Amino acid sequence: MRQWFLSACVCVCVVGCSMTSGPPLETLQQIQGEIIRFDADGYVIRDGYGKELRVHAAPSARVDSNLSTGDTVLVHIAAPYQAKTRYAQAVYHFSDIGTVYGELTEKNRSSITVKDTAGDEVDLSLDQHSVGYGKPQPGDRIFVKTYQAPYEGEVQEFGDGTYIVRDITGREVRYERDETPQSPDPTARRRAIEHPALRHDRPYAREIYLYSDPLALQGTLLRRDDGLYAVTGSEDLPLILGQATRRDSQEQPGEKVFVVVSPLPIIQASSIEKL
Repeated sequence: MRQWFLSACVCVCVVGCSMTSGPPLETLQQIQGEIIRFDADGYVIRDGYGKELRVHAAPSARVDSNLSTGDTVLVHIAAPYQAKTRYAQAVYHFSDIGTVYGELTEKNRSSITVKDTAGDEVDLSLDQHSVGYGKPQPGDRIFVKTYQAPYEGEVQEFGDGTYIVRDITGREVRYERDETPQSPDPTARRRAIEHPALRHDRPYAREIYLYSDPLALQGTLLRRDDGLYAVTGSEDLPLILGQATRRDSQEQPGEKVFVVVSPLPIIQASSIEKL
């Protein structure tokens, strides 16, 4: 009986230790963990407690060369952790061109219908490359990045990396070479369409975001004195916009934007050493 009790205590201790989240980031001066992925702006590291966080190297940081996924590293923290600061995965303009936002009213395998803020219904084509974040359903409020679906038609001219296609309505459209999966044959009349399931007369839904997603927000973009951006709503949310952030263009302070925020805590490192 005593042996069973001791074993149970050990099990409880192990489970309790494995479930702990570790000391607060605000109190740490260094972190040890494994690199699980990285991009142009930083490393995502999983520490010994299983917590994932983004690590950005300060401008003067010492970073070991040839770091790769799976390496164990020791990160020295350059500045106190700021809990509110987040990394912006995507920043998009709210505009009449290239974006649709409103209520999702219909959804099927090849299209969705969105009732926008003016009460107009907008039909958007879908295919297997459309990306939906949060699996929106009819009744949800969504924000959609779009582009005009490729036209189906015949090649009229070709040269210098561009060609002109006349669609079935007689409208002529100029394409760059890299906008199609393969270069057209200048000696033959060919169809020029990327996705046969798409209708050429309505936009294509490229990325779909839920308004209700806690990682998606809308607001006014501000520039802060410390070099960070922020989106202001009921309160400011400091954002880091980096090379890996998906963006329409160079946003300007005062513009209305839609932002997808990384859920990971972000810290700045004075050094990253491979162990």
